[in-house]
Amino acid sequence: MKPFCCHLLLIALTNVTFGQTNLKENCTYYAIDDRDSVCLDAHINVAPEEVDSFIKTGKKDILLIFDTWVNWGNRLLSGKNLKNEQVVEYLKKYKTIVLYVDDKLIANDKESLTIGKKNMLYEVDKFAAATQPYYIIIKGGKAKCSSGYMPNPEKILAFFKRCE
Repeated sequence: MKPFCCHLLLIALTNVTFGQTNLKENCTYYAIDDRDSVCLDAHINVAPEEVDSFIKTGKKDILLIFDTWVNWGNRLLSGKNLKNEQVVEYLKKYKTIVLYVDDKLIANDKESLTIGKKNMLYEVDKFAAATQPYYIIIKGGKAKCSSGYMPNPEKILAFFKRCE
């Protein structure tokens, strides 16, 4: 077992030394098809306090998505949209945060508050909206623009271009 571990360490060090690393921080893989996926800086159902922290630090522009699990086939991050290289290039510019408003997991045992309800309350309180899907681009800590349902890559690209 030792030689195998040392071999892996040597490979890792070699890759880092020559500027090639296989490790990706903040990488969530989204399926494009049965054989391929795309790595995005994405976070799913993080607490509203954590979303606020991401917004305040402003290290990277944010794409905040309020969506439903039921909307599976029409999501911005669906395989059909991720096949479009231009859409993927825009998505890679952002820290993407997806908050599902219909998530039934209990977030707080004392209040029987679900994660979905917590996400919906955050959407209403922070952005005065109660629609899904709802996309918000945040730059410099402020919401720059937003959109509702975007049925195809052309509409998605128009949204990103409008928000630049």
